[in-house]
Parts: sequence; C-alpha cells; structure tokens
Amino acid sequence: MAESTVDDYVKRGILPRPIRLSPGCVRWSWEAVRAALDSLADTGSCRSAEDPFMAGVENAVTTPRRRGVVA
Repeated sequence: MAESTVDDYVKRGILPRPIRLSPGCVRWSWEAVRAALDSLADTGSCRSAEDPFMAGVENAVTTPRRRGVVA
C-alpha cells in the first residue's frame, strides 16, 4: 500500500491517527489498526457501490492472499 493511501485512510477516518515518535518516524498500534479494519468489515460500512475507494477497502479487508496465486 502506498504511503499516500495510508495518509488518505487516516484523513477519511478509516485508520487511526499514527503516533509520531519524531519527524519522519510514525508508528501505529497494530491492535487499533486491526480494530478499525474489523469494524469496517463488521458494519458493512465499506460496501458503498457509489464509492470505488471504499469498495477497494473492502477487498483489502476481506480478500485473503494465497501464495502462488496470481489474480
């Protein structure tokens, strides 16, 4: 995922705000990120056919990756 995509997710409220340790050094609580993504999957809030960005989020959250499988 591109850094700009992560920044956009934070701006949209999809991901929690990062913890800034120093200029150029940010970290997230994995527990908070997982909870944010799980809440999207549980509520179905990312199932908007009108917003392709949110449809992409749903794919990222619900589609498992398998080794050796090319989509």
